[in-house]
Amino acid sequence: MSLIYLIISLPILKRKELLRISKEQFFLRAYQSLGKSELNDLNLLLLKERIDFFINLQAEAVAKNPLLKKGEIRSIYRKSEVKHFTQIGCNIFPKWIYEPVSPNLMLRLWYKEVFSKANSHFFKEWARFSLNLEDIIVGLISKKSKLSRDDFLLQMDGSFSSVSALMKKRYNHDAYLGLKTKFDYSTLLLDILSISSAESLEKKINDIRIQAINKIKPMDYFSLDFLVAYYFELSIYTREASFDINCGRKILDKILTSTTEAA
Repeated sequence: MSLIYLIISLPILKRKELLRISKEQFFLRAYQSLGKSELNDLNLLLLKERIDFFINLQAEAVAKNPLLKKGEIRSIYRKSEVKHFTQIGCNIFPKWIYEPVSPNLMLRLWYKEVFSKANSHFFKEWARFSLNLEDIIVGLISKKSKLSRDDFLLQMDGSFSSVSALMKKRYNHDAYLGLKTKFDYSTLLLDILSISSAESLEKKINDIRIQAINKIKPMDYFSLDFLVAYYFELSIYTREASFDINCGRKILDKILTSTTEAA
């Protein structure tokens, strides 16, 4: 019953409107309301928040000091505990979260956690969609940039999405990497990747994400699936609300961090 009360208490989300709840408030309400089995999936969402926070933290630290050692990065992670709202769940994070690995690897470890531990059907379906989308973006950007197949394979190292094998096979033979008939958004995605404005580009990619959420999320309003879908919508709208026209290319860097940064 606490899940129902929690969902009833959440404000309706509308794109381009002032958000009446933050992600921190969302998690605080959830951790106060839900039982252990329901919190399993919330812990995975909170882990993603911590990963995103660490990815940005590492990028900023390395930008200031490119010679930063792994031990120093690990120390930065540990000292940052109190600076982010995910401290409310720090006791449930796996040990690897504090290791200074590449953003790409960190996110792929998260996806594996989701596929092996999530209870929500929507969560796993969204993870599959998101993983495919991220890899497709890398593939199409690599193709548009005329990256060699060998360099593309390096970009895709460690990928386990359902489309990675197809793109590797079709890389030298098809501008759409064999995706055109399998993903209805691949043609649109190839077009919008030519947009020069980083903010506009992310919003267009978010259009694809929002359509996917609406397609996958359940009709049952009072369910764990609905709650997880709410989180991902809130994440998208929070991100867009934070846009600043002066951020420039930093926005694009953050969209593609998980798929373009090397170890």
